[in-house]
Amino acid sequence: MLDKIILYSYALIFFLVPLFWFSKNFELFEYNKMMLTYGLTIIIAGAWLLKIINHKSLIFNRTPLDIPLLLFLGANLLSTIFSIDTHTSIWGYYSRSNGGFLSLIAYLLLYWAFVSNITKEQVYRLLKIGLLSGFIISLWGILEHFGISPSCVILRGEFNAGCWIQDVQSRVFATLGQPNWMAAYLTMLIFPCLYFVLTTSVLKERVMYFICLISLYMAFTFTYSRGGFLGFLAGLGVFILLVFRNPQRKSIIIITIMIFILTNAIFGSALTRFNISQLLPQHTQYTPGVESPNTPGVEKSGSSTQLESGGTESGQIRLIVWKDCLERSAGYF
Repeated sequence: MLDKIILYSYALIFFLVPLFWFSKNFELFEYNKMMLTYGLTIIIAGAWLLKIINHKSLIFNRTPLDIPLLLFLGANLLSTIFSIDTHTSIWGYYSRSNGGFLSLIAYLLLYWAFVSNITKEQVYRLLKIGLLSGFIISLWGILEHFGISPSCVILRGEFNAGCWIQDVQSRVFATLGQPNWMAAYLTMLIFPCLYFVLTTSVLKERVMYFICLISLYMAFTFTYSRGGFLGFLAGLGVFILLVFRNPQRKSIIIITIMIFILTNAIFGSALTRFNISQLLPQHTQYTPGVESPNTPGVEKSGSSTQLESGGTESGQIRLIVWKDCLERSAGYF
């Protein structure tokens, strides 16, 4: 029973957390996802503790990451103790309740409970559940790109993207709330999906996984996230090195990469300005670094999900932060 509680709770994390949002809060996305994550973490940790009590022995599987994670936890504990804003250090960013010491403890508990209670077979099942959630989110994002946000359908019953202040057609965010977060999430799913495409022996399943893979990549493309795209390229390089020796897999990977390239040729990418769809008059296509010409009246707010829309460009913000960190730390060496 306790094993089922742990497994089903992880299944909810893999499936429900990425999809979960609530329109009545100031922060629609991350805060609600974090509250759900904290709740499921308590359930998982409680079931794990009861399992240990029932077995009268410690159920804990050691991994190579244990020491680095404990060192990271210790560094964050010291940072929290000596913080100039203890509340923020514990709870994280004020409107999201993420990024603080509490969320770190939750993530570490989820990691150690996972490696100590979930079997290899269950890992594959959870990955497939995660792919199902990702497929739904990718369809959500694809529809947003073409002017129909399911969020607007749910909130207003309108088959358009007009319920958002942000130009969601230019950079989609679906149920993740921010294009870069969505890109990071989809990048994590693309490679497990490609793995299932390569390893399944059932043609029907391979077709299903391939459709899921293309949907994930299209939605990923429509986020136009430079960091996400660079991460994807790095992951693709490692993935190819690991599986490219098999002749059967080589042909599938080549076909997949060609489809990826065709997708970027048609719709562009975060790193390229030209795309074929710019030649088509009926749809506005996002070009990195260029404002969408057909949305002159779009209001920009402080809670904008597009960091690049108004204010300082995201790459410059990172350079400013890194420069400031180096200058501040230089006095201690």
